Amino acid sequence: MYHMVEDDFNAMYKTELRTMKILTIFSIISLCLSGLGIIGMVTFMIEKRTKEIAIRRINGAETKDIIVLFIFNFAKIIGVACAIAIPVSFIILFRWIQNYAFRTSLSGWIFVLVPVVVSLITAALITGQVFFATRQNPANAIKLE
Repeated sequence: MYHMVEDDFNAMYKTELRTMKILTIFSIISLCLSGLGIIGMVTFMIEKRTKEIAIRRINGAETKDIIVLFIFNFAKIIGVACAIAIPVSFIILFRWIQNYAFRTSLSGWIFVLVPVVVSLITAALITGQVFFATRQNPANAIKLE
């Protein structure tokens, strides 16, 4: 009976291919959920700091200054999260790779690329939310309720 080498390799790595598909789906879901969480956090911060934003606008702050203020608040959170996540993910991946006969080395660029992409997505979400908040009339935010 004849066998194709490709079929033998596919049979050997069937569980890894299934794991890859599952991890891809969960990664996309977690990215969407984290984006919703960021939008929720920024919206909450804007609601709490509406008067501050209005006073800054009245005193001459530009929209980009207020956006940078909010981005730096989240940059601290992202920095701490990356400081924890990068070593943990490196250890997990390194141990996982040890189970294979033919191994590849872990490239450092992937551990830099992921936080950069997450930071860019976060900055884009923050920019959109804060941009619309700063375009409102500051006099309406300062009025006494």
